[in-house]
Amino acid sequence: GGGGDGFDRTGVDDGTFWIDYTKFMMGFSHVDVCYAFRGWHASSFPNHFPAERKTARRVCASVLTVRPAERAATLMVMALQPTKRGAWCRADRKKSYRLGDVSLLIGRLTDDGSAIASLVGGGLRGADRGERTWVARLDDPSASYVVVPLCLGNNPTAAESTARQPFSLRLWSSEPLRVSKVSSYPPAEAASFLAVERSSELALQALHLALASRVSPAAASLPRGLARAPELERLMLQPEHAPLLFAEGADARISRRVIRLSPTAAVLTVRGSEITLIAAYNWGRPDEEHLALRATAYVKSCSARSADGLLTNQKELADAYYRRRADEEERAKAERAARGVPPPPANGERGPRWPAKWQGGPAVGQG
Repeated sequence: GGGGDGFDRTGVDDGTFWIDYTKFMMGFSHVDVCYAFRGWHASSFPNHFPAERKTARRVCASVLTVRPAERAATLMVMALQPTKRGAWCRADRKKSYRLGDVSLLIGRLTDDGSAIASLVGGGLRGADRGERTWVARLDDPSASYVVVPLCLGNNPTAAESTARQPFSLRLWSSEPLRVSKVSSYPPAEAASFLAVERSSELALQALHLALASRVSPAAASLPRGLARAPELERLMLQPEHAPLLFAEGADARISRRVIRLSPTAAVLTVRGSEITLIAAYNWGRPDEEHLALRATAYVKSCSARSADGLLTNQKELADAYYRRRADEEERAKAERAARGVPPPPANGERGPRWPAKWQGGPAVGQG
């Protein structure tokens, strides 16, 4: 509390409080200032993370459908995750408050609502701290748009809940919107099985559109994908679906690489904001022999998953990879010494006491 006119302690639970400046500096390291738009419309929608980190279905519990009431609108979406950080004082040091990985894709639906015509906003995120806001322009007031939340990485521990950790999607719009949702959880709000499956198909389609690049094989017929639906592969290979929407939008640092495996097969890798996605394609004739692709992900302090779920670490692969890296480092050090290049100066920082270990998880796809 403070003294003086208007600064007296009232005891009213109105969300307003005063704190000594010195204590404020001791307790806070960052201050975020948010602009509030006059006349905008806002609402929050409860959501939940996938059942567990090992599940292959990485769509969050509720998928939203929004439609402008009259005019085109600007939509801002934020994922808000609850946390009890600070509630246990010094005991907090013994707790983990890691937030969950939330990606969000916003797409315009086709006239019949059966597919996504194009992406209009969103971003793919990997391991990330803090809330994330996405902005999309809903230019066609006669169209419906879908808001798809995904968890491509790990579920949170910040919620101190081991099952279906909660979070909220906060929507701000410059114009009124009609909003509906399809939920798979909690059971009392769950939609029909067909509606939930349709939401999952839209989520997979949105993910493929987000991966899209200017890769279009010459004279490609209807492609047959490795463990993927052919119609989704066709969408991904069309150059008109080029927008790749990461957190930084058009300014994102994104790299794409295409590895041609054969005249009718290729692998596309996309690297963006703390996340790497890999997709394999086979556009050969259906009567041709199927191809099998084996990919091994080597990760440290993060996770890797395939269409079948979280990849299982195989210690022998990880150990062999670690030995190869160590041999390469020794060889590079010897080459620098032979050229008379002095070693880099020590920075004086102490290394981690419990360094993370490499893990190697293989994934196999056929198509």
